[in-house]
Amino acid sequence: MYLHSILWADLRFNRTVTSSSCFIADNYTLQMIDQIIDIPSIIQTTHPQILVFEFDRPDVISLQTLSIIHQQFFEIPLIMITQYHSEALAIWALRSRINDYLISPIQPTELIKSITRNNQNHRTLYHASLTINIPNELSFQQNYRQRTALATSYIDMHYNQQITEAIVAKLCNMSISNFSRIFKHEQQKTFREYIINYRIQKACDLLKHTNANISNIAFQTGFNDVSYFSKLFKQIIGKTPTAFQQITQQPSISKKSAKTTKVLQNTPNTIPYQIPTV
Repeated sequence: MYLHSILWADLRFNRTVTSSSCFIADNYTLQMIDQIIDIPSIIQTTHPQILVFEFDRPDVISLQTLSIIHQQFFEIPLIMITQYHSEALAIWALRSRINDYLISPIQPTELIKSITRNNQNHRTLYHASLTINIPNELSFQQNYRQRTALATSYIDMHYNQQITEAIVAKLCNMSISNFSRIFKHEQQKTFREYIINYRIQKACDLLKHTNANISNIAFQTGFNDVSYFSKLFKQIIGKTPTAFQQITQQPSISKKSAKTTKVLQNTPNTIPYQIPTV
């Protein structure tokens, strides 16, 4: 075991601001991580003495996973740092038996005192499984009765990135085969079908409301092959992406044209309409 070792999970959305980990003294061994899915395996490998979860605004997946990790490694003190603060979130942390709840920005002395106090005085008080409801303002109306709710939340946040079934199965604390079976039962689609349909629906939104070209939209929604994207799009939607974009944007174009015609009709004859130069 490292002497005074800390595993620091930087789970902020905005990482342009310096992390509070910069306040950690030299007599601590600090290991930074920014992928929440890797935390359990790293804990088992490095055996840290303190866990720190740093947020700007916690999300559903992070809080659910934090709770699971805290129960799994109950013997390790856990400190939660958050920029977003509410009474409901503080109560959730208290009921989840988080060892310390700090509000960012924090003073260096405040962080060091928390780490020292929890490292010296931590006692194992429980080993029971706790299920504490996520505060409503952070829940995004997810159905937590579904065992695969964390998977759908993860897809919602990372649909434009590479997502493997192994990653989300691990997130839901299931084997791949068990996850595959339960996911299809709860979502009425296979994992692959769900991701493809989700990405295509996101592509539809972009095609309706932007003038971006098809290649850019394919890449923005997680497809690396434009021809494959177009093929799947036509299979699911019944039209090519180009045809869909033209049809769905035509009404707005017509409305603009009608509005322009009305303005011209109501313009007094004494004020000639001039075509603007480009």
